[in-house]
Amino acid sequence: MRARASSILAAVLILLPLAAWAAATFSVSPDSISFTSRCVRTASNSKRIVFANESNQDARDVAIRATPSAVFEVDGGPVDTVPAGGRATFSARFVPQRAGAVSGQALIDFGAANPPSSSNPSPSASPKTRKVSLSGSGIDRFIDASPDFLQFSDVRVGQSAEAKVVTVYDDGDSPLQVKSISIIGRNAADFSVRPSKPVVVTDGSPLTLRVSFTARGPGARRAQLKIDSDSCVDETVPARNIRVDLAGAGIEPDVVSTPTEVDFGQPAVKERAVRGLSVANQGRYKLLVRSIELDGDPSFELLTDPGLPRTLEPGQAIDLRVAFKSATEGERRARIVVASNDPDTKRLKIVLRADVPEPLPVAEPTELPEPSPSPTATAPPVADGSFLGEVAGELLIASSIVAFFAGLFVVRKVRGVPE
Repeated sequence: MRARASSILAAVLILLPLAAWAAATFSVSPDSISFTSRCVRTASNSKRIVFANESNQDARDVAIRATPSAVFEVDGGPVDTVPAGGRATFSARFVPQRAGAVSGQALIDFGAANPPSSSNPSPSASPKTRKVSLSGSGIDRFIDASPDFLQFSDVRVGQSAEAKVVTVYDDGDSPLQVKSISIIGRNAADFSVRPSKPVVVTDGSPLTLRVSFTARGPGARRAQLKIDSDSCVDETVPARNIRVDLAGAGIEPDVVSTPTEVDFGQPAVKERAVRGLSVANQGRYKLLVRSIELDGDPSFELLTDPGLPRTLEPGQAIDLRVAFKSATEGERRARIVVASNDPDTKRLKIVLRADVPEPLPVAEPTELPEPSPSPTATAPPVADGSFLGEVAGELLIASSIVAFFAGLFVVRKVRGVPE
């Protein structure tokens, strides 16, 4: 009996040191790491793992590895020697490759002496391993929306276009949380969206949004539909939010006249002058011309019957002819007033003007006085019978003298008498 008790005591004395050696030799901290859920193919922050040598001998060739290595990545080492009482620091991170939970291990391998035994009082070195449990969950959710642009039909200012639909999809295996839905941009007040509250979208249950457009002003109207989510990001989905461009136009009629003022110039009194003009719709919505009236001087007359009320499509016009005739001189003014549904110019006023000059005075005929006789002038003599007789006698005497000398000249030439 005493011998048996001695054997038991000896065994206890041997096992106690061995247990103490095994418990206090080599340890790792922490003994498990749980990573937060994250998107697939993205790396978490690194977590530290500390290897402690609490034995009285060195640990050699201390290295760390992980399994599965495609999901858990480790760094640090190898360390040639961790002396007794020393430490080595390593790290691990989580890179999920698919959606769902995954677990693994970080393994720290090293070489150290075996604990002493009764059969081997001189311990020899052998490979050893310490383990750290690793776990995490992969998330696979990517937001998408179709279409990425909405073009609404043109509507008159103050009216609404037909609503359009945008569908939000989750292109992954994990539920997608849509955090907010809003309209942003220059003309955000012209657009609205329903629903606009946070909602969960899954791969088999997309979200349908109805977007409306009400033109608050004329011209092009633009904004964006912004959808914020907890989507994962990668090279195809670079942001957690997605935007859809929105466009529409507010249109209205626009009444104009050509020319804007009609000038008849300076017609004479009782002269009739005619001029033409046109009233057109240069807007992008139907123009309703309710009336065209002539107001002012009655010397002006509207010759055209436009057949009102009348609707002008964009680009259409009404041609008018106006006459002017005045019985008196002076400036004449009138205007044509066009009443329509143009919201900016409900009554278009076209000025008519003419300036009739004063007639030139007509000169009356006047009698010219008879000219008085010149004081030096004498009246020619009046021929009578006695005067003619005197003249004839004198002519006869002269001719006789001439004949005498002519005959004498001839005789001398014939006889050769020198002169």
